[in-house]
Amino acid sequence: MVRKSDETRYAYAVTAVRVRQMKSLEQSDLDRMVAAPSFASALAVLEAKGWPIPDGIADTNAILARELLNAWNYLVEVSPDPSLFHPFILKNDFHNLKAGIKSVLSDYEADTYFVYPCSLSAETLKKAIDDKQFGLLPEPFSSLGAEMYDILVHTGDGQLSDILADRIALDETLTCARRTEDPLIIELTEFFCAVTHIKTAFRAARIGKSSEFIDRAIGTCDTLNRAEMIECTSEGVRPLLDYLETTEYRDGALILSSSASEFERWCDDKTMTMLENVRYIALGTAPLVAFWLGKEAEIRNVRIVLAAKQAGLTPTEIRARLRRLYV
Repeated sequence: MVRKSDETRYAYAVTAVRVRQMKSLEQSDLDRMVAAPSFASALAVLEAKGWPIPDGIADTNAILARELLNAWNYLVEVSPDPSLFHPFILKNDFHNLKAGIKSVLSDYEADTYFVYPCSLSAETLKKAIDDKQFGLLPEPFSSLGAEMYDILVHTGDGQLSDILADRIALDETLTCARRTEDPLIIELTEFFCAVTHIKTAFRAARIGKSSEFIDRAIGTCDTLNRAEMIECTSEGVRPLLDYLETTEYRDGALILSSSASEFERWCDDKTMTMLENVRYIALGTAPLVAFWLGKEAEIRNVRIVLAAKQAGLTPTEIRARLRRLYV
C-alpha cells in the first residue's frame, strides 16, 4: 500500500510518466488515422508520433505488442514497486499458461502464443510446461497447470479447462489487487472482474448452459451477488438482465440487451471515466495506473483503426468502433 507518508516516493515516477504521456496519441491523431486513405498512410501517422515502424512490416500485432511492452518496461523502470501493477497484467500470465499447455499438447513450442508483459518468467513457465513440472510455478498457477494438463490429456475437454482457468484468473486478479490496499487499483480491478463475469453469464444464458457450467464459470466479486446471478443466468437472458438492472451495472445491462459489442465499448469507456480525476493528482500511484491503462486504451484504438483499414471500412464505420482515450 502507498500511504500518505510514502507518496513522495512516487514523485519522480509521476513526473516521468507524465512526460512520457506527452507523446501519447491524441484524438486529433486518431482522426488523422481514420481519415488516412490506406493502411500504410495510417501507419505513417504513428511513425510521425515516434512509434517505431520497421520497413516492410505490416504485422499489426507485432507493432502494437512492441509498443505496449515498451510502455510496461518504462513503468517498471521508473516505479518504486512495479508489483503494485500486476493486477493489470495477470490476465496475460493465465493466458500464457493455457496457451502453453495447449501448444505442447499440439506439438508446438510452449511459448508459441505467449503474450507480454507478464509477471511470471516466460522461461520458467515454458520449462514447467515442457517438463510437466508445474511445482516450479507459484500458486495458483502450479495447481491450475497440473489440473488443466490432466483435464486436457484425459478428457480433451478444452472448454472445461478454459472456464476453470478463466475463473481462477479473475479470483487471483482480485485477490492480488486487494493485497495492494490501493483504492484505485481495487476499484478498477473490481470493475474489470465484475464485467467479465457479466459477459460470461450473458453468453451462458444466451446459449442455455447448464447450472453446473454456470456455477463453475462465475466467480465472486463485491459488487455482484454471485448466487443470485447464477440463478438468474440459468433461467435465461431476460432474468439475467433484470437482475443486472438492480446493480450498479444497470447502464451497461441496457446496452448489453441490444449489443454485446457495444457493451464491450461501454466497459472500455467506463474505465477511462474512472480515471478522469487522476490528472489532478500530483503524487502516489494513481498517475502510474492511468499511464498504463491509458496506453492500453491507446493500443486498443490503434488496433481498431488498423484492422478496419485492412478490412476496407469507411471512416464513419471506424469512428463508430472507437473508444475513449486517456488524454
